[in-house]
Formats: sequence, C-alpha cells, structure tokens
Amino acid sequence: MHVNSEELERMRSEGVGLERLNALVELAWRRSVKDSEATLRLIAEALADVGHIPDRDGNAAATLLTARALFIRGFCLIDSGDEAEGKRVTEEAIRLQSTMDDPLGKAENFSKAATLYWACNRRDQSLQFLYAGLLQIDVHRCDAPELKGQILLTIGQQYRRDAEYDLAFEYCLNAIDCLERGRDHFQLFVAYVYIAGTYLDLERWDDARPLIERSMALSKQQNLRKNSAWPTLQMGGLYLGQQDYKRAMEHFERALSLAEEYHDLTIAAAIYQQKGNYFFKRDDCESARVWYQRALAELSKPVDLLQRCKVRLNLIFALVGLERYKEALAHATDVLLETRSKGFKEHEATCHDLLAQIYKAQSRYEDALRHKELSHTLRREIFDHHKFGRIETLRREREFRAMRERLELENIQRRQLEEQNRQRSYHLSSMSLALAHKNHLLQSLSEGLNEACRARGRRRSDLLDGLRTELGQMQEPDLAWRNFEEEFATLYPDFFSRLRQRAQGLTNSESRVCALTQTGLSVKEIAHVLFVSESAVLKMRSRIRRKLGLLRPQNLAAFLATL
Repeated sequence: MHVNSEELERMRSEGVGLERLNALVELAWRRSVKDSEATLRLIAEALADVGHIPDRDGNAAATLLTARALFIRGFCLIDSGDEAEGKRVTEEAIRLQSTMDDPLGKAENFSKAATLYWACNRRDQSLQFLYAGLLQIDVHRCDAPELKGQILLTIGQQYRRDAEYDLAFEYCLNAIDCLERGRDHFQLFVAYVYIAGTYLDLERWDDARPLIERSMALSKQQNLRKNSAWPTLQMGGLYLGQQDYKRAMEHFERALSLAEEYHDLTIAAAIYQQKGNYFFKRDDCESARVWYQRALAELSKPVDLLQRCKVRLNLIFALVGLERYKEALAHATDVLLETRSKGFKEHEATCHDLLAQIYKAQSRYEDALRHKELSHTLRREIFDHHKFGRIETLRREREFRAMRERLELENIQRRQLEEQNRQRSYHLSSMSLALAHKNHLLQSLSEGLNEACRARGRRRSDLLDGLRTELGQMQEPDLAWRNFEEEFATLYPDFFSRLRQRAQGLTNSESRVCALTQTGLSVKEIAHVLFVSESAVLKMRSRIRRKLGLLRPQNLAAFLATL
C-alpha cells in the first residue's frame, strides 16, 4: 500500500472495515522495527477490528491482513524476548495462511515477515520465510516479477552477508531478470546499485562498471535524481580502485553535491568515507583522518552501527599512519567494545590487529602479543563458522530445491488426476447421450410396431413405410446433439470455430467425430454413439485428416487437443 503515514492515519480514524484494517496493519508494519510496544497496540486494535468485518471467513482480504498482523505480532514478541509466545503466534499466522487460496498474498506476507525477522537478526527464520514466498510464486506459476525479484534480491543479500558470493550473485542476477520484466523501476535501481556494490567490494571492476552505468541511465530515465548519488559514488569508488584519482574525486564531488541537495546523511557519510579512502591510498593520512571524522559525525545521526564501525576502523588506520597512537588507542578501545557487543567478529579481529600494532609501536610487547593471539583465535572461529555456514547453506539449498521439485510433482499429479476425472466426465456424458438416443429410438419403434400390428392392409403398409422413414431420420438426433454441443462448448469454448478455420468443408458428421474424439472416445465408442459401423468412422477420420492436412505419423486426437 503506497501511501504516506498521514494518509494512513486518516484512514485509521475515518475508514471502516477493510480500509481501516489495512491502515492499521500497514502502520504496524512500518513501526515494528522502531517501537515494539506501539506496534503491539496497533496489532491488538487491528485484530479487534477483524471480528467486525462482515463474512470474515469468506473474505480473502481480511484473512490476508489478519495473517500479516499475526506475523508482525510474532516478530515483536520475539524481538522483545518472549520467544515461546512469538513462535506460537507465528505458527498461528502460518496455519491461517494455509486456509487461503491466494499464492501471491501468501508470498507477500512471507516476504514482509522475512524483512522483519532479518531486522532482529533472525536470519534462519528470515530465509525460511523468503523461500516459502518464493515457493508460492514458482510452484503456482504466478506472474509477479516485482515481488519475485524483491524476494530473490533479499535472499542474495543474505548470502552476501554470509560471504556465499556464488549463491549471492546467482539470486541477485535472477532478481534483476525478474525486475526488468516488471514496472518497479526503483526496486530495479536498488538491485543494480546493490550488486554493483558487491562487485566493488570484491574488486571486480569490469563486472561492476556495466551495472553502475545501467543504474545511472535508469536514474535519468525514471527521474530518480534523488537517488542518483549512489551510482555516482560507486563510479568514483571504481575509479579509486583503478587508481584513477582525478576521475574518482570528480565523481565524489558530484555525488556529494547531490547528497547535500537532498539532505541524505547516510550517503554523505559514505562519500566522506570514500574521500578518506582516497587520501589514505595516496598516503595523506591527515586529510584521510579529517574526512573519516566528518563521516563519523554524519553517522552519529542515523543508526548504522556496522557502517560507523567500518569508518572508525579506517580512522584508526589513518591515526596509526600519523603516529598518533594515544588517540588511535582510545578509538580502538571503544570500537573493540562495540564490535564485541554487536557480534561483528571480523571487525573485532581487525581491531585486535590494530591494537597489537599500536602496542608494538609503544614497546608494550606483552600487550601486543596478547591482542595478536586474540586476533588469531577470532579468525580461526570465523573460518570454522564460515565452514559450518557453508555446509548449512548447501543443506538449506538442497532442501529448498527438493521441496520445490516435490511440490511441482504434486501439482503435475493433481493436474493429471483432474484431467483424468474430466475425461471420465466426458465419457459419461457421451454414454448418457447414446443411452438417451437408444431409449428414445426403442420407445418410438415400440409405439410404431404396436400400431402397425393393430392395423390391416394398406394401413399397415403405410405405417411400416413411415416407421422406416422415421428410423432414417432418427439416425440424426438433433435435440440430443444440441444438448451435447452445449455441454461440449462449456468445456471447450471456440473448438468448432477453430476447427472450421483449420479445415473448411467439414460435414456435420465429421465435426461430431472430431468433438467425440476430443472427449477421449475410441473409434468403437464413436460408432456406437453415431449408430454407424466402425469402418464408417475410420473413413470419416481419414477424410478429416486429409482436410486438416495432417501427415500420416500425426495423431488426430493430439492435434485436436491443441485447438
């Protein structure tokens, strides 16, 4: 629901029924990460409203919103420490979704739940929800390129965090393929920027350049000037990595002017950090220190602890280069506490290396050796964790692919069973038509014979002649065939019109043979329904094949199924 918060508040106060419920759930989702208590109050208000919506059990939209509200409530409970209750509510949301016949709605709910659980570092649960949403789209063959692209991109981002670059790029590039088929240009822009940033981190300059250029072109075409600072900054980082310092600084300045124009503090901090990197690579540690400190000043406003930690580590490198060990030691001590509390082990290991370097410069060799050993221990833990994580990732991928194959197989079997049941119904309808025709014929014959038996002379001869004429006419049971054709048209609309387009000059009998063949009847059964011999049916089929232009190996029934 793409409306601003003021409009949502108005709908909350003035709306009724689904409109108000939608506003409450959307407000709760937007506030969930920042304020759990306020979110829980909104969810309680939304769940109370559900009971007042008429025919709630038959209302798919109300069920969808109720399940989404329960996902949000489960997230808030887990985030606040009530793990057992949070899991129970989440399972309740999943059970409620199982009653819905709306794969896209389920996929959207799972995607939103994954976003929330990722925010509270529940990465395994987040991936489970993402895979569940992806299964809904893939197995049911839903045409939802934007939603599928967002889910694939988020999965790729998670694997990027786990340093699983092969899987990350596989999902991210598939996300771009989906988003390019959709209309969400901003999400496509985000995908370009994110994947280009990943290539830059890996120093894969040639792979990053085309994505950066595509994101810059898209920002111009779709009037995304407010966001165009990101690809401009990335292009500067690319030139910096290629040691083209003049072009790098030109792009940094351009990106900075865009960030200042739109008061984007986060990107301004990123630009300051890149400028610091620029001067640090040119061994100008003093200028690097100034820009790193400016980046830290901007990062104190938005809450981005990981980015702030990276900038402070860069600042410590600059201070060590300036031999300002006392100041560097103060920063390193603070960063060590921050990384340890937040679980940033790689940065904690880097911080121990810096402390070892500082203590060595101050001739405090015992402290330097202690921090070097701590760094070595942490890096061994990180290596073991990545090794175990790789095994878990491969296991999760195998489970996901096996589940998708199993569900697809179940869908194929279900469709085959439906087709078999449909064929049986066609067969029964054809047999019913033949039986009705037979009963009608027998009744007419019985009445005619009775009357002929009672008559004498010329009267009997006339009745017998009339009976023979009637028998000839009844071999074309118009009423029964009209009923059959009406039923056939509901199952195969436009069949006869397409048949006539392909083969002009078909007789009524030949058209009926085609229709009966389409219902799955054999030659013998068709002869029984039409009251003709099997050889006559075979001759009609031969004429039909000739009029359709079919070659001898081609199957008539298979061809008719394509009409």
